[in-house]
Amino acid sequence: MMLPGPCGPRPSTLAAAVLLAVLAWTAPAPARDLVFGLESGATTLDPHFLNIAPNNTALRHIFEPLIERDERLRLHPALAASWQRRDDLTWEFRIRSGVSFHDGTPFTAADAAASLDRVRRSDWSGSFANYAATIAEARATDPQTLIVVTKAPDTLLPNRLSNLMMVKQSALGLTHEAFDGNTAAIGTGPYRPVEWVRGERLTLELARTPWREAPPWRRLVIRTIPDAANRVAALLLGEVNLIDQVPPAKLNELAARRTVRLAEATSTRLIFLHLDQARDSSPFVADAEGKALAANPLKDLRVRRAISKAIDRPGIVGNILYGRAVPAGQLLPEGYFGVSPTLQPEGFDLGGARALLAAAGYRGGFKATLHCPSGRYQGDAQICQAVATMLNRAGLLVTPVTMPVSAYFPKLLKHEFSLMLMGWATVTGEASFPLSTLVESADPARGSGSWNAGRYANPVLDALMVRAVATFDEAERARLLARAMEVAMEDRAIVPLHFQVNTWATDTSIRYSGTVDDLTLVRFVTPTAAVE
Repeated sequence: MMLPGPCGPRPSTLAAAVLLAVLAWTAPAPARDLVFGLESGATTLDPHFLNIAPNNTALRHIFEPLIERDERLRLHPALAASWQRRDDLTWEFRIRSGVSFHDGTPFTAADAAASLDRVRRSDWSGSFANYAATIAEARATDPQTLIVVTKAPDTLLPNRLSNLMMVKQSALGLTHEAFDGNTAAIGTGPYRPVEWVRGERLTLELARTPWREAPPWRRLVIRTIPDAANRVAALLLGEVNLIDQVPPAKLNELAARRTVRLAEATSTRLIFLHLDQARDSSPFVADAEGKALAANPLKDLRVRRAISKAIDRPGIVGNILYGRAVPAGQLLPEGYFGVSPTLQPEGFDLGGARALLAAAGYRGGFKATLHCPSGRYQGDAQICQAVATMLNRAGLLVTPVTMPVSAYFPKLLKHEFSLMLMGWATVTGEASFPLSTLVESADPARGSGSWNAGRYANPVLDALMVRAVATFDEAERARLLARAMEVAMEDRAIVPLHFQVNTWATDTSIRYSGTVDDLTLVRFVTPTAAVE
């Protein structure tokens, strides 16, 4: 992998790496390249550092988990050929034989145990540590047997492990800089990195994959193209084979072209507002004259309810997203395990919003800044402006501020904002994941609240979550999760806006199976003709 600037490898190092890749792959190499044009690119090559979709999209081509998910989030064996629960606390995973890392080193249960330990020891904000927080011990009893002991009964351990990618045992103590600097980005996946120009492209070449059929593309290039119009143009000009986050305004035009195919899936990705509910004085909230307030209004349930009522969700879906979204009333769409059947999207009620603000003592409103990412979610900058306008109509004085993803998320995780727009895709397909991650109290020991940017806390919800995760009876667990969802929404722990409908466009040489978790992966790409 060649990095820009002085930290990149010497030419001889890159040549050796490429030679090793060629020697490691003995089957005839396909001649074609596959090029993705994606809205957001990887920010790191460390598979355990920052848990966001652009990183997971890139890194799941290099690294693999013990258990993987298909397009609809169903679990399938990957590096673990099978698994079983021995008792309430103990799980056994049988490691697939014949799997090697890109450098030829065999993958064993010791590597799996070290990978889980690396995640468990992580204190990185926004990391994957919450997926391993229930693990008390991970040990290899032989090269093909991994034993995982949990601190308490954990019904969702296989689902959690589907989010954790495996690295070499020698990587246990390495920093994310080591992965970014071409020291440790060695996985078992179908591709290995040969060049990374941060913010522009990641080039991957086919590597050893002896345990499953290799993709029919010699090289995968993941280009970062934040501007939607430029992504569409790159596809139409033949510069890329696939683009994600197709702008809704372009869907009809693209559907009419014979050279383009479309794929879509109603996503689990929720777009929502986090509100600072922890501080008595929030940094981007002031009175109408810009002076500090005696109390943080976002801690007042009446204010949070007013903000929710002031937002016209169908208006956002229809006018900004051209109908390619579903208004949201909770953290997961209908039909997923643990959602509440009683929760519906909040109705637009401008008069009700104004009355609640007056009852809370803010008849004249207050000033606030709404911080949003730009180029991360469908229409995010326009949604940011629209929400600010809606809140202003309710009597608030809200200024929208957008910023690039690379600047936005580090600030969000450091709790530098007061009112913020965010998106979250539930990759487990059930309610405990978004509840634990977004609204359960932050507790590193339990791995909860890792993306609870508003620092909402409710001991009733926390207790429900502890019980739910330890309950093996599915009906009772679903009831507990639904009740926790209701508690969160009654409190307006967050303000849900809508669920995205994800769309991809490809040229006619391939087909793509739309995924509900927002990831764009080669294993769901199918060539429509023999690769030449």
